[in-house]
Amino acid sequence: MREVAARRSLYLQTLSSLRRVAGLGAGQFGCVSLVTDVHGQPHALKSLWKGQLIASGSVGAVVRERELLASVS
Repeated sequence: MREVAARRSLYLQTLSSLRRVAGLGAGQFGCVSLVTDVHGQPHALKSLWKGQLIASGSVGAVVRERELLASVS
């Protein structure tokens, strides 16, 4: 349980260090924003609406997309 709490704390610290610059787009399951980190490096941040994903049965597609993006990073 401590591991989960530690990961969540790190995630929230990292997320709170990002600054939203602009919205890039929105779709059926969420939106994408342009954010910058503490060094001014730009990133695209995708926010997903979990309820929509579960209701439509698209969770598997999102997991595959995440795996694909992780493999090219």
